[in-house]
This record gives sequence, structure tokens and C-alpha cells, in this order.
Amino acid sequence: MRRVRFLIIAILYLPLSAHAISGKGTTAATFLKIGVGARAVAMGEAYAAVADDVSAVYWNPAGLAQLKYPEVTAMHVFWFDDIFFDHMSGALPLPVGVAGVSLVYLNGGTLLRSETGDTPDDPERGTFSAADIGFTGGYGFAYNEKMYLGANIVLFSEIIDAQAGFGWAMDIGFLYKFPWEGLTLGAVLQNLGPAIRVDEEYFRLPINFKVGLGYYLRSDILLALDYNQLLEQEGKIALGAEYRFEEILAIRAGYSYQGKIDNSDLYSGYGTNAVSGLSAGMGVYYENFRLDYAFVPYGFLGSAHRIALTYSFAPPKAAPTPKAAPTARPTPR
Repeated sequence: MRRVRFLIIAILYLPLSAHAISGKGTTAATFLKIGVGARAVAMGEAYAAVADDVSAVYWNPAGLAQLKYPEVTAMHVFWFDDIFFDHMSGALPLPVGVAGVSLVYLNGGTLLRSETGDTPDDPERGTFSAADIGFTGGYGFAYNEKMYLGANIVLFSEIIDAQAGFGWAMDIGFLYKFPWEGLTLGAVLQNLGPAIRVDEEYFRLPINFKVGLGYYLRSDILLALDYNQLLEQEGKIALGAEYRFEEILAIRAGYSYQGKIDNSDLYSGYGTNAVSGLSAGMGVYYENFRLDYAFVPYGFLGSAHRIALTYSFAPPKAAPTPKAAPTARPTPR
């Protein structure tokens, strides 16, 4: 278990954990890469061209312009060991465009203290804590009937033990609805901002470019394809699908590929996991509420469970008008 937590620190807290593991990271605020919501994650994070709910504040701010009514959501992730990740966001249509806000919080729990050069098998040196928090303000508007534009400003802090980093970033996105009904193109450039200072060093932000397509094969079947290019990492292809049964239930699945079928192969001694890269989930609809769940396996690290509750302030749908009973004809004499 200690070996697994050691790797989790490396994944979530580089470079602030540079004194906890051998080597140094080149980007900071890596928690900004963690997707929010459960619907998008269940679809393999192929959401740049979908982004049609309040979580668009993260996935593509241009998608905010698709919202016609105020919407709020809250999410909790049951992650590895005692690590957890929470998210809340809201969107409000304005006379022109739609504004959105988002808050994310990552708590690393109790971590094992290490020094440069230590390995997971070295004796323990005590514990410390770590936490990240980010606030996003976004705005999206319809440039015309086919194109939507949007942008975010992100303020964040990253604290681990006695070290801290503070910074800001911005996102820019657009959506385009093709003349072919149901087909949408989306693109977003995330985490553009200055390097942040940690101790006496400066680290770049995890800049990310996404481009994707979304297509409603039918009104109840959604298909999505994304390509992600992260700074200093291999590109990632994501596929997602959703089947919606009337206004009651949605079934979702996705797959992401980043150079290896099984990401566990990147770490020797952990074996293989055939489901690495897959994701699945479902959504339950009741009036203006939507309860979403996503399951994501992370190979040898374990699995994560996401639960999100979304509420739309849309007016209730009018009940269908009952057909009038046929008028009885008078009996001829």
C-alpha cells in the first residue's frame, strides 16, 4: 500500500512533492487536469463538443451558452485510500450570454514524508498533509446561431506540507453546430497562465488543448470523440457514448487511449489490467433533478467512484392535455 500511495503523490502533487520523491516535475497545479462531474467522466471525458450542462464551466466555457435556465451541481469522488475530490458549480443565464462559477477541492489526506533520493522501500520519515483548491469564473455567449464562444479565469492554490504555490490561468473555448443536425465541433485551450513559484523555482502550468466532435445519432443516442494534447505528455484519444431511455435513465460508457492499452504497463512489477482506460456510469432523472454515477478503474492504483447531483431551474413541463371525450350523437327517431 505504501508503494501505491508513493506513486499517487507523484501523480497528483508534482512538483510540490519534489522533495518527497526522486526527480523533479516540470508542471505544477496538476489537479487542474482532473475532470469534474460524473456524466462527462463516464463518457471517457469526451466532452469538449458536448458541454451542454453546468459542468461546461470546466470542459468548455463556450458550452455555457447552451443553457437556457439556471443550473447547479455538486460532486464527490471516492478516490484511492483517504484521498477525495469535491466539486461545485453553478450557471446563470444573463440578458446576453451565460455566466458560470466553479469550485474544486482536492484533499490528499495523510501522506508519508520522504526526502530526495528515497524509494518506496525506505524507512518512513513521518507524515504531512496536502490540499489543492481552485475557483473558476466563466462566461459563454452565442456569436451567431451556429457558433458559441467562451472563456474562464481560474484562481488556484496548491499546498503541500510547508510549501505553497498560488497562481491564475485562463481557458478559451468555442463550439460550432454544423448544418447536419446533431453534429457539433468543440475546442478548448485550458490552463493558459504564468508559471507559479514554489520556493525558489518556477513551474509551468499543465496547458491542455482539446478538440472534439459530438453527434446525436438519434435523439436518445449521443456519440463523442475527443483528442487531448497535454503539455509534455503524449496525446490522448477519448471515446464516449450515452443512451438515454426517455426522461428516466441514461447509460454511459467511455474509453481513453494514451499510447498504451494498459497504463499499468508503465510501472514495472504491477502486472496488467485489461480495463485500464475504460469508464462507465449512469444517470437517473426525476423532474428537475439528475443523479449521475461514474466508475473509473486506474489499473494498479484502484478504482474511483463519482457521484454528482444536478438541479435545473427550468419550469416544469406542462402535462399533456387529455383528449376530449367524443360527443354522443342524438339517436335518430
